[in-house]
Amino acid sequence: MVKIENDVDVKKYLNNSIRPVFRVTIRKNEKFFGPGIAKLMHLTDELGSISAASNEMGMSYSKAWTIIKRMEKELNMKVFETKTGGKDGGKSTLTPPARNFLEKYDKMMDYLDKQTAKAYKKYFLEE
Repeated sequence: MVKIENDVDVKKYLNNSIRPVFRVTIRKNEKFFGPGIAKLMHLTDELGSISAASNEMGMSYSKAWTIIKRMEKELNMKVFETKTGGKDGGKSTLTPPARNFLEKYDKMMDYLDKQTAKAYKKYFLEE
């Protein structure tokens, strides 16, 4: 363990509502994936619409498409299959590779969240 000079017991300032948040961004040539696009993909999957998902997030539809296109470019894969509107309305669904990517990201984040909680407990709550 690293020796901390002038170590003051911070446990008395902590409570159950304080927790660490770990953010992961994935990049190739540029950043293309993180919590924002993951949420957009989950909401689109749930709502069946990129427009409805971006609206739910308070994001413009054009911004949603900008981040989707960046992901598609960096991974060289299509993210959504889209059917334009009409009498029954449009529909957007994740492509199988995009669904697989999102599932792997979610599993990695679950693991990292658990490891972050363990590290927080070790360094802030124990001693």
